[in-house]
Amino acid sequence: MRKSRAAINKSKRKQYFLISVAALTILIWGFLQNPLGQFSDIRGFYGMRFMDGGHHWPYTPYIPLGSTQPLNPIEYPALTGLIVWGLTFFGFGFEDPILNYYYLNSFLAAILFMITVFLVARYSNLKIALLLLLSLASIRSLNLNWDIWAVLPMIVALGMFQAKKYTTSAVLLAVSIATKFFPIVLLLPATIFFFREKRINDGAKYIFTTFGVWVAINLPFAIIDFSGWSYFYRFSFERTLGEGSFFNLFKKLGVDVTFSDAIYYLLNVLVFIVLIILLLKTKVNVDLMTTSFLAVFAFTIFGKQYSMQYALWLTPLAVLSIRRFNWRRNKRIFVTFVAWQIAEYFFHIAYFKNVFSRVMVERGVEPVMLFSDERYGIIALARYSTIVLFITFLVLGILKLGPIQPINKTP
Repeated sequence: MRKSRAAINKSKRKQYFLISVAALTILIWGFLQNPLGQFSDIRGFYGMRFMDGGHHWPYTPYIPLGSTQPLNPIEYPALTGLIVWGLTFFGFGFEDPILNYYYLNSFLAAILFMITVFLVARYSNLKIALLLLLSLASIRSLNLNWDIWAVLPMIVALGMFQAKKYTTSAVLLAVSIATKFFPIVLLLPATIFFFREKRINDGAKYIFTTFGVWVAINLPFAIIDFSGWSYFYRFSFERTLGEGSFFNLFKKLGVDVTFSDAIYYLLNVLVFIVLIILLLKTKVNVDLMTTSFLAVFAFTIFGKQYSMQYALWLTPLAVLSIRRFNWRRNKRIFVTFVAWQIAEYFFHIAYFKNVFSRVMVERGVEPVMLFSDERYGIIALARYSTIVLFITFLVLGILKLGPIQPINKTP
């Protein structure tokens, strides 16, 4: 006998309640891994720019008390800077203003992450969403900066796109880009999607709407202080190949290889060419929710610097990309996903310990337990190997996918 709609809705509400409780429990665990906000930009930027109690505009050079050297503007896009600045106006009376600020940001990040998990569950199913909820690397990354503020509108933008609400999707994607800039790469698979659908006008409208909203958001910041607003983009372009990146892996393993900027650009061009060919050659026009992970993976795999927050971006997109696969018939996809998540978690720990060991040695203090470059390199190799294996099996699965199944679930 089929269940009534009321019984089904009651069951779903119970499941969502349980997943929310589980999310809250895991988020508390994640916070307790770093309750003082060590190595967190949240704590660091507040300590540098706001300790005097002033609410200094983040895109204007600022000279701290007791210093003669101005600090550079914040190296984040416009909306993140607005969040960083706006939250300095809120306080709850803690004696330590840095911890006050960190606690506030951690609380809001937890709320945003819970909403993200809830939306992933709606756009896929509860079992798939558990893969995101149990991503310990993502939880550990949550309070290191403000990326979750950009991840959430990106996820909603994908849901709107899937529901064929393209204008709303473009607006939300622009908001996400104005918060972190990573999601700009999603315009590539979106463009190819419209191209293969032979809906050129809709594709052009989507791109122009995204760009127009992004300009509208950024224009006031650029007018107030163009040099400060553009610092993030100059900083990102000029930074060198460094810690945690693919290019740094070989030296950590004792292999004397030097990569030039030309190799960096060549590898990035090649990986995006492969992505474009793949998206054009699949037997059906694969939906954006499935291909978005491929675009962000292509953007991050050969990044100049590894960021702990990559897990926070890649994991929800990876979970959405595998939502259409049956785990019994696609065990390799799910097994390599879990292997990657485990490797990513231990890589986070190794990354911090290796950096801490190096800093202590440079300061002439012998660490109690030195985390060697070789040990770090082996764990890093496991991280890169498992994510490449996952992406390989995922691509093989995508090549076999059937027609798109639009969703009607919207937040």
